Amino acid sequence: AITSLELPGRSLQGEITSSLGNLTSLRTLNLSTNSFSGRLPPLGRLGKLEVLDLSWNSLRDAIPDGIANCSRLRILDLSMNSLVGELHPNVGLLSDDLLVLNLYGNRLTGTIPPSLGNMTHLEQLDLGNNSLSGSIPAELGKLLNLSILSLGENSLSGGIPQSLLNLSSLLGLSLGQNMLGVLPPNIGDALPNLRSLDLRSNMFDGHIPASIGNSSNIEDILLSRNNFSGPIPHSFGKLSKLYFL
Repeated sequence: AITSLELPGRSLQGEITSSLGNLTSLRTLNLSTNSFSGRLPPLGRLGKLEVLDLSWNSLRDAIPDGIANCSRLRILDLSMNSLVGELHPNVGLLSDDLLVLNLYGNRLTGTIPPSLGNMTHLEQLDLGNNSLSGSIPAELGKLLNLSILSLGENSLSGGIPQSLLNLSSLLGLSLGQNMLGVLPPNIGDALPNLRSLDLRSNMFDGHIPASIGNSSNIEDILLSRNNFSGPIPHSFGKLSKLYFL
């Protein structure tokens, strides 16, 4: 039985054959960095799949509800395609062992399903560069193992939920280019391990929180195109990189 199919970067094109859905013993399917177009292969019978990487293609499908049948997935990377439609709540029913969910750079619409908060072992969640709207679900604050949270380049509003400040293990937080509007003053104290913080273009106003400078490991801060006023906090003096452009 075939357990692994890995053909990244082979200049392959056309549609992905639906017969892949019959390879029920597959554990790894990596067809990334090709020129595949059309629909996703049928995934409902691939119950043993642990790694699914179809990133950097030109797939134009909706993410099927049946993806929830891939109950052993650890890595799901469909980034840099042209996937459309809403992110179905069934995505939140994926394996509790899921470590990486990367849907960056598609055309997904609708809201972020609160069910994503059920994937408690998740380490990387990237929904950036889509057309998602609504608020950031408070349930994401249950993802206590997250090191990367990227929700930038969408149309999210409603502020940063207080529950996100529970994610003290975060190394990277990208919320830039949304419409969040309100920035918690204690964000830096609550997220002491941050190395990268992107808050660009969010209609934030008032003073820049001095607590950001208390994240002693931070290297990159992007605060440009907001409506901040007042002085730069003294706590920023020890930070190596700071961008207001």
